[in-house]
Amino acid sequence: MKGKIMGTHDDAQILYVDAPSKQYAITINHDWIDHALFKRLTEERRIVVITDENVHALYADLLEGIDVFIIKAGEASKCLSVYGQIQTYLIEKNLTRTDAVVALGGGVVGDLAGYVAATYMRGIGFIQIPTSLLAMVDSSVGGKVAINHGVGKNIIGTFYQPDAVYIDTAFLKTLPDKERSCGFAEVIKYGLISDRALFDQLTHMEAPKWQERIKDIIYRCCEIKAEIVSKDEEDKGLRQILNFGHTIGHAVESYYHYSGYAHGEGVAIGMYMKAKMAYATKKISKEDLKAVEVVLKKFNLPLQIREMSDWPRVLKEVIHDKKAEGKMFRLIELVRIGETEMVSYTYETLLERLGEIENKEMV
Repeated sequence: MKGKIMGTHDDAQILYVDAPSKQYAITINHDWIDHALFKRLTEERRIVVITDENVHALYADLLEGIDVFIIKAGEASKCLSVYGQIQTYLIEKNLTRTDAVVALGGGVVGDLAGYVAATYMRGIGFIQIPTSLLAMVDSSVGGKVAINHGVGKNIIGTFYQPDAVYIDTAFLKTLPDKERSCGFAEVIKYGLISDRALFDQLTHMEAPKWQERIKDIIYRCCEIKAEIVSKDEEDKGLRQILNFGHTIGHAVESYYHYSGYAHGEGVAIGMYMKAKMAYATKKISKEDLKAVEVVLKKFNLPLQIREMSDWPRVLKEVIHDKKAEGKMFRLIELVRIGETEMVSYTYETLLERLGEIENKEMV
């Protein structure tokens, strides 16, 4: 559904997530989030904004007079120690169960702030204001909140839907090129798993044209995710298609200690690997595999890890995936562009498949 909301321009795009645990609105517009919005939020209830040092340096004026907890930028902050520090801060500020945490930032901030909100006093209010493209199209929607453990990414977490998601595409003006590319990895994912037309749009769109279409692109990605979450909130079936490229991507991130590859880069590598598998098993054509390669390169995303000899050790990280069942884990496979299926593997069978595609002529 589309509509209007107080404080936005008339051309705001609004859609609703109708999850079993909560219904909430996603509001998308350009250049509409200002200091007045944060002041209005404090009139409704007490809030603490969680953000990182990079976002705060750019948008401190929005938060004047607001309680703010600032974390270091980067995946390393999504950990138990920082989580504990924020909990202490909320206690010191005397937040109660009727108050709220506001996440202002990218996926790291949103995941961490959401897990804080879900567990402080067994759950307080939670609002997502994503500032990265990746968070706008994916991590701010759907209620997956988590922190990392030394064993793997997002090992400690739960499902906790926000009260609202406010998306302002003006934040993308200050987004570094690498972070923008990482966001487009998630956009490409939506096209590959669910919307051939979206994938084709990205394939044929000149890269500089993304700014003209970004509101509609974000809306479409959120629309796909909202529909999936409404049917499978807790990732027990259908929602797992959203993990396309992610199981291998998380393994890449974890093996290189979250410093060698950003999240979107890991996902891109995972998606291309799965596309090559789909081609090797004749599920997609050579032309479709080439199209996947072209669109990933267009948005400056990697296709492969730098050291091919690392793959056996990288893939061992998959064993720690949250959806592993004993020695088996499940990966989302392409049936065709816009459609997927789930396939179970052991570490040995995945390694064998990797060897097969590396020895097969691709594009």
